[in-house]
Amino acid sequence: MEAFKEIIDFFDDVPDIEIPKDLQEYLDEYLERYASEEWQEKISDIIRAKDENIKDIDNFVRTNKEVLDQYNKYKKTDEFKTSPANRLMEIMKNVCAINGYYEKFIPAMRKLSPLYNEYYEHMIKANDKFIKNYPEYIK
Repeated sequence: MEAFKEIIDFFDDVPDIEIPKDLQEYLDEYLERYASEEWQEKISDIIRAKDENIKDIDNFVRTNKEVLDQYNKYKKTDEFKTSPANRLMEIMKNVCAINGYYEKFIPAMRKLSPLYNEYYEHMIKANDKFIKNYPEYIK
């Protein structure tokens, strides 16, 4: 119950997110485009693949090296840095950092759900290994 209360308190304390009009239009268009059942199935497939890939991050990097290299190169361009997707991502990172998402919400979710805690631990291990073995992909 304590973890559940922490989650409720977190959401009660998060202020409205200010999204600039141009980004709101981009987000609305994006959400409309990917709301179809077909896209939901594709997104589910991506999530399942991600769950499998965190179990063997080295195989994932070997299999996807070309795409990772292209994305890494793209992330360094002005086109990416000023893109709506990146701007939204930066807004959400700031909202999470300012409002205690990592310090309050995540620990409460880990207490509340053993499955989420297991998933979180796998993600941390995969991320640590990725950072250690593939520093070229880190900012």
